Amino acid sequence: MSQDAEGSQSAEAAEATEAAQAFQAGSEQDFSSEESDTDASTAAQSRQARRALETEGGGTYCSPVNDLGFKLQYALNLDSTSGHVSKATFCVPGQESVVVHRPEPSAPMHDRLVWALVEKCRYQSHQNKEMRSAIQKAHRSLNPVRLGMTTDAGSSGGGKSADKHRAGRLSGHAEGNGDDHVAPCFSWRVQALPAPAHAAIAGKYYLEIQEGTKDSQGNRYVPNGKWGSMCSSKFPHAIINVRPRGSKSMQKAPQYVCGTCNNVKLVVRLMKRAADGNACESVSEVEVLTVIKRAHPQQQRDAWFDNEDRVQMYTYLEFADGPNIGTPVGANAFNHPPVHGKLLNPEESLPYCMGETEFSMTQGVASITTNFAKYVTHANLKKPYKDRLFRFVVKVLNPFLVDLEGFTARSLPFLVKSVLHNDVRKGVRYVDCAGEIVRKDEN
Repeated sequence: MSQDAEGSQSAEAAEATEAAQAFQAGSEQDFSSEESDTDASTAAQSRQARRALETEGGGTYCSPVNDLGFKLQYALNLDSTSGHVSKATFCVPGQESVVVHRPEPSAPMHDRLVWALVEKCRYQSHQNKEMRSAIQKAHRSLNPVRLGMTTDAGSSGGGKSADKHRAGRLSGHAEGNGDDHVAPCFSWRVQALPAPAHAAIAGKYYLEIQEGTKDSQGNRYVPNGKWGSMCSSKFPHAIINVRPRGSKSMQKAPQYVCGTCNNVKLVVRLMKRAADGNACESVSEVEVLTVIKRAHPQQQRDAWFDNEDRVQMYTYLEFADGPNIGTPVGANAFNHPPVHGKLLNPEESLPYCMGETEFSMTQGVASITTNFAKYVTHANLKKPYKDRLFRFVVKVLNPFLVDLEGFTARSLPFLVKSVLHNDVRKGVRYVDCAGEIVRKDEN
């Protein structure tokens, strides 16, 4: 045998020995097909947290492709002494199982290289699993609620020190007993406006979520029979016909839907009602901030540091229980809870922390691009939640505005699906033109 071949075998044996140290012999659960897919998807999800996906169509970046026409199922047999994979058995529906044995040292190089790649991927999968477990433990240990940072229902007045404000800066969001999987309970910091400023703002200014439910001519997007219609580039993604769950006799009804395969872009505008209360126009947040500033002396304004002089937004998910109030969605609502109990990607954070779910308003417009975390779909909801719809809530964190009517906006209710191509064809839209459904393909 040549020196190169001997060196190759030595390197392979060293790598296999290293892998064997991390695996217990006969423990096939460490490398099941289901777990491998989960590890790969989780790693890809964290790597692409800020990677822009296509607005419409497409799928998850670098996701495993299975074009075999059936679900891949296999079992691995481990050597009892070394812990190496000795053979792999593939189950093919309607056919006999396919058994692949570990190649001998004298086997052709290409067979040995493929097997070495399998062992390497198996070892890396185990490393990812251990790393993810360690991160989850660290996340639970560093949870602000576990650190004793409780919620502060009210906001301090001018007599309280700035140090006390800063000590409670991470408050505003409690999760029951500190468990990531319970529904969140929010607490917002509120400061009272002087009466003249309150009268100048309340009832006149309000937030509006710009929803892409109509085309440029004002025609509403509608489904066409079993096929749904894509919506515009903004939220929501599409509209489809859905039959109420558990009732085959009832007719299908239109329902808006978002897919985890696409990003969700929320655009929020500040609107102002005319004196007659009918006409409305988009205005800059400077108008509202000017009213607030004029109502406070310079000495008080110099001490502001908690969003008093800006319009900072915060968004979260809730169940659409009613028109003006709903139940915040917690990871406990899902059969398979999302990682770390987070529902969005990038992960949502506590309010007042300048996290991924906070965004600023400029020139009267604020926007955020997000996505749903893995497992956040209606198909994964527990039975008591199956008939409930999601919606986004957008609140202003400015303490003078947070409790004013109009400065909390709620989106229209929607379903969340993992994919859309079963219900909607990419680039195909249908609109209602004077009662007639017309197809409008994307140019």
